[in-house]
Amino acid sequence: MKILIAGEGGQGVQTIAKILSTAAYFKGKESLFVPNFGVEQRGGVSIAFVQINNQPIPYPKFAQADLLVVLSQRSVKRVSSYIGKDTLVIFNSSLIHNQLVNRLTAQPIPVEATTLAIKKLDYRVFNMIILGVMLSQVPEIDLKNIKKAINYQLGYKFKKNPELRKLNLKALEIGRKLTK
Repeated sequence: MKILIAGEGGQGVQTIAKILSTAAYFKGKESLFVPNFGVEQRGGVSIAFVQINNQPIPYPKFAQADLLVVLSQRSVKRVSSYIGKDTLVIFNSSLIHNQLVNRLTAQPIPVEATTLAIKKLDYRVFNMIILGVMLSQVPEIDLKNIKKAINYQLGYKFKKNPELRKLNLKALEIGRKLTK
């Protein structure tokens, strides 16, 4: 499966990609994660290429995504060329106009991730809501390994602030429930 995640620097694009790739690895899959971003630490467009497969992955980048995840309006233009007729697009409809994505794909999945995070938890975990939605579209990974990967990738933050673990896992569950 070829997954492309795009958003603004600071939105957790690279974090989602690392968690996905790590979860796939924990499940015994081949996985590859390639970050792609500008020199800006925050505010620039951030892109992550993730591939998950049962076989070795010959090349890290790809021309067409099976799943495209878009977190910000500005990043839509940067990644629209990766959309094919079968590409599924999950997008943060709190920040991206539905019409913009609907013109690009016949398979949009709008998620009001930012709005839900602010209303129910904390803005910082909106990316985990998106990750929860992604779980239903990526059969190569499962909830057990996603949780294990979250702890692996974010454990250093959880040690400083144990409440963050609860917030992230609650956000993940909110996203999962949106697809049921």
